[in-house]
Amino acid sequence: MGKNKKKALILLQELLTYPLPTEGRGDEIVEELKEVIPDPNFIMYIYYSDDFITEDGSFDYEGLLIKCFDDYEPNVIAL
Repeated sequence: MGKNKKKALILLQELLTYPLPTEGRGDEIVEELKEVIPDPNFIMYIYYSDDFITEDGSFDYEGLLIKCFDDYEPNVIAL
């Protein structure tokens, strides 16, 4: 696992594990995640999708990291 993926995993676990962080710390975590996760839609996957919720109700961190790092292809417009 690469350095950015490891950092993202640690930050995601802090963001989504009880006790949840304060609002201020949560905002800081999201800003840090924006710096390390290449897929800009990661917030949508966390808060507005059930794709990464397992059958037992836990969050699939590895699935999210695969989507945001391994499967992500940026849109490149040729000029």
